[in-house]
Amino acid sequence: MKILKYCPNCGEESLNWDGEKKWSCPNCEFRLYNNVAGAVAVVIRYNNEIYLTQRNRDPKKREA
Repeated sequence: MKILKYCPNCGEESLNWDGEKKWSCPNCEFRLYNNVAGAVAVVIRYNNEIYLTQRNRDPKKREA
């Protein structure tokens, strides 16, 4: 997990891996979490309206 070196926020070679779940940048306080749990959401903004999506079914859920 130590392959990331450069902060995607400030561009400095300053990312630190905590050894468990996240990278952090001491320069700009950016945090990047390593989370393999899948989550899906889409927010669409069109003119003055906001549309939200909802997953049709849970992953790996079998139909009865």
